[in-house]
Amino acid sequence: MRRFAVALLLLASCRQTMKVNTESSEAIPSEVAVAKLQELLPTVDFVSCRSPKATIEHGELKDLKSDATGVGFRGLDNNQYRFKFADIRSMEFSRIPNPGRPLFEVALFMMDGEPEPKDMFRFNWFDETRARKALELFEALRRK
Repeated sequence: MRRFAVALLLLASCRQTMKVNTESSEAIPSEVAVAKLQELLPTVDFVSCRSPKATIEHGELKDLKSDATGVGFRGLDNNQYRFKFADIRSMEFSRIPNPGRPLFEVALFMMDGEPEPKDMFRFNWFDETRARKALELFEALRRK
């Protein structure tokens, strides 16, 4: 599986950024967004993180938790990953070509001590509907 994730990351250079209207996310109450994110995040196919640099596949995710303030999880290396919704500055939705079926990615841009936000977390699904829903839920919680 690790080779599969690496191959997908190589295909990421062919990513197609897609515009998504997230205006409807304003109407989603925080409690509803958290509950739906708690259902949706365990279905992620893999997550990549910039710092510390890691790619965590679906079966390697441990202790995945989301609450009204943010999301936390661990990988096989037992490193703890956590972010707050308030730290998300922007997001990007991309389609990544992949032999067989495309991959859909939600990149979360956050401040990292640099003047410009960086994509700190990338959540990837093969299911476009789930990826779009995750983007909408992250946006709803970011705005609150």
